[in-house]
Amino acid sequence: MSVLSIHDSASLFTIAPEVFHTPLRAMPLSELGITVYLAEITPEAAEVMLREKNTNRTLHLPQLRKLQHTLECNRWEINGETIIYDEYGRLIEGQHRLKAIVEAHQTVWTLVVHGINRERFKTMGQGAKRTAGDILGIRGEKDARMLAAALRWVYRYDNDLMNNPHPTITDDELADTITEHKELIESVAFGRKCHAVAAPGMCTALHYLCSKRNKAFANHFFWSLGTGENMTSDDPIMVLRERFYKSEKNARSNKLRVILRDEVKAPMIALTWNLLRKKPEARIKNAVPIAWHGRVGQKFPKLL
Repeated sequence: MSVLSIHDSASLFTIAPEVFHTPLRAMPLSELGITVYLAEITPEAAEVMLREKNTNRTLHLPQLRKLQHTLECNRWEINGETIIYDEYGRLIEGQHRLKAIVEAHQTVWTLVVHGINRERFKTMGQGAKRTAGDILGIRGEKDARMLAAALRWVYRYDNDLMNNPHPTITDDELADTITEHKELIESVAFGRKCHAVAAPGMCTALHYLCSKRNKAFANHFFWSLGTGENMTSDDPIMVLRERFYKSEKNARSNKLRVILRDEVKAPMIALTWNLLRKKPEARIKNAVPIAWHGRVGQKFPKLL
């Protein structure tokens, strides 16, 4: 049945207005040959269900690892998301969830939809995925997207994953970590101050982490990095700032050879911080003492 012919169906009824605060017309899914189940899926069942997947789809490993992590941490919820089969019993949506069930050796209850025409598959996934920033915003946090970005950097630092820009943590789990890092909110202003030279979320996180070592100096360090005020040209923070500023300027003019990625800027900030923590009066002629070469296996500097 097409969408246009639904309007002429004799099966239409009106949902009571108290359900959705407004009356809505509806019809039984059976009219479209669609059935919805709340089903228990074991690892064994998931393996069988995966055999009938569409052959043109491949697994996205980071997504799979996040779902597996969700299962292993007992964070799986019946949240309205569905595993979808077409009218011939072929899987068209949900292979990552099924594969995660197999990999985690977990049994779950989830919604399963059967009977969706394969031609409608191309219209799926048009809604935006709810990010950690979205979740924090729904909870009423200000600067939610910046906080989410900062929380990811803090998680990476705390778990020795600074060289991994895509750690295995779900968006809802990441959003939950705000309860452990409430002081991060105070660092947003300093992260925003650095926007001209580095990613505000990254600088928010590093200001927060440095504040746990020395709050007064962290305030001075990131205020100076962001503004460039009251410093001599050989001050390590000024040298760092000028190196970053030149990189950002080149990025805007498409001179790609000298752009510094965040995974390079973050350790350079840490190296400059550590240098001044050890020698507050240190002065440098260029960025060589605070350069980060990103060699394979090179550990991110521990903040002093």
